[in-house]
Amino acid sequence: AEVPVVIREKPLVQTIAEMVRRLNERITSGEDVPAHILKYAWNMAGITRDITLRNQRNALFAGANEYILRETAADAETEILSALEGRTEVLPGLPSINGSTDRIFIRTAALKEMLKGMPEEWHGKEAELTRRAALEGLLPRVSTKMIRYPHRRIGSLRRASGILWNEDGSGPVRVIDYRTGSLREIEKD
Repeated sequence: AEVPVVIREKPLVQTIAEMVRRLNERITSGEDVPAHILKYAWNMAGITRDITLRNQRNALFAGANEYILRETAADAETEILSALEGRTEVLPGLPSINGSTDRIFIRTAALKEMLKGMPEEWHGKEAELTRRAALEGLLPRVSTKMIRYPHRRIGSLRRASGILWNEDGSGPVRVIDYRTGSLREIEKD
């Protein structure tokens, strides 16, 4: 009589852990990993109670974010500049905005509108990723310190979150917001 051969498969958790570890190595080496594979690994690693696997999941996420940030920061700068100089309505009587020299505070709503053409990973995290890119030296025009302007209410201009563009630029700070479907320079709320 023949003895059946039993093929032992690795437990699912071990297989997922190996997959996440390999993906993490690929990302940290700078290899381009398709987004759908990253999302699958992220979801699989999230269903386990294994702390090692969760730590690998978090490392995978951090590595993916750093890679995405490095690859897309230049695109973000281009998008912001083109929106400032081409699509922003300025206040009557003021010159058009010069994205290279003017100090500009871009409110979060306006930044979201400016960066809506960025990859999916930026959506909903525009201000956070822009600030992180600035901290890493990828966006030198963005202030690493100022996240709210004005420091206190000035007349009818309320304090709001956003980013400061060209911190060392010339002239007064110009404020950009997204209102009634367009980017606009504002002087009051």
